[in-house]
Amino acid sequence: AVSSHKWAFAALKANGSVVTWGVEEKEEDSSAVLDQLQSGVMKVISNGSAFAALKKDGSVVTWGEQDSGGDSSAVASQLQGGVEKIYPSSTLYNHSFAALKKDGSVVIWGYGAENRDGLSIAKLLKGGVKSLNSKHDAEELAFEALKKQLKTGVKSIYSNKSGFAALKEDGSAVAWGAAGGSGGDVKRNSRAAADQLTSGVKKIYAEEAVFIALKEDGSVVTWGEEYKGNCNAAAGHLTDAVKRIYVNYGACAALKEDGSVVTWGDSD
Repeated sequence: AVSSHKWAFAALKANGSVVTWGVEEKEEDSSAVLDQLQSGVMKVISNGSAFAALKKDGSVVTWGEQDSGGDSSAVASQLQGGVEKIYPSSTLYNHSFAALKKDGSVVIWGYGAENRDGLSIAKLLKGGVKSLNSKHDAEELAFEALKKQLKTGVKSIYSNKSGFAALKEDGSAVAWGAAGGSGGDVKRNSRAAADQLTSGVKKIYAEEAVFIALKEDGSVVTWGEEYKGNCNAAAGHLTDAVKRIYVNYGACAALKEDGSVVTWGDSD
């Protein structure tokens, strides 16, 4: 298999070794980790700016643009083993990775991983925080809250170019990345959907820059790019009895239990 990003290639060989080539900017090539890529690699994943190699022993090796996930030193102790799968996300505001571990925890790193799941200052104050000196303080507290939610109970992760969503064993969902915070053309972030994702989530669909959560009661929750993630015009038909969701580049369609179809997104 061969993986690529904007400046380089990584070839995974049958014997579990990896060969890399491309632009070798300072601190962005694979020279520092080549000895770890000589054997035991099962898969190499790219997020558009960096690579992450998953090894047979459940450990992870990263290289590429350091701020975009190539440098995983901050979470190195969590990537020494037990990783089942790695998910990438790549957009102007998000070049990051998420690793799902066997114990149901998630490790996140890279540029955009710090975009929080939308905890507002009001919620933080209500939760017992006495004062906040700055927006940065609020973001740090929200990030800590996000990491706490990802410590246990995650059964699957979904990713697209706007971020990540984790579906937990208890039926709740947690979102982060560009669609989890703010920035770019992502108009409806997960903050607007957070209260509807605390329970009863059955399945999550991730396509391009939109996330759609189908709940046990047949209702639908969306977030992401406004043209596709905002289903306000169809909202009245998406409160129950939705059976399945289909998504293409610009629009969404919901198949209902009575055989009817509800659509929203780009009219073309």
